[in-house]
Amino acid sequence: MEVEGTKMALLTLMLCQSCVSKTALNKLMFFTDYCYSVKYGNFEKTITNDEYVKMLYGPVPKHIEDVKNFCIANDYLKREIRETHTRISSYYTLNIPFNELDIDILSKEEYDTVKLVNAKLSNYASSSLSYFSHVIEPWKSSDYWDVLTPQRMKEDDIYRTHGVTDLYELLEKDKFLDVIDGR
Repeated sequence: MEVEGTKMALLTLMLCQSCVSKTALNKLMFFTDYCYSVKYGNFEKTITNDEYVKMLYGPVPKHIEDVKNFCIANDYLKREIRETHTRISSYYTLNIPFNELDIDILSKEEYDTVKLVNAKLSNYASSSLSYFSHVIEPWKSSDYWDVLTPQRMKEDDIYRTHGVTDLYELLEKDKFLDVIDGR
């Protein structure tokens, strides 16, 4: 299956293998893009080539709504609206078999990064993912609506505090929960 040749659409679909909330999807995309940039030292390029903006609940890819709408319109992605006593939320699920995705458009490094983030973070609640995105650079020292840059993520002291050099290593060494728990 060809997803319009865009890595952002492919990444969206790969991260929605299980049901993912709108907030969680935004954070998983942010962590995937920024893990890749920091791990491979290319601060000018992310997997999606999209920019992230500081919003109230954390970083949001600028073009995510267009990409999700494209994927839904082409039946690649299913959206479900859930209502609770406090809010109405959107949840997304891959609507085609995973083996139909054209993952060959990703480099090995990009694919490994997606796999790592998905394996380590996809089971966390969106509130935990949001919390983490709020305590790290570049989100914590930016103003609302600012475009966030991967370079500032590398400079965050939170990694040294937990004995790692960057977000990628934090996930590889299973120290994400330590940050969430304030250890």
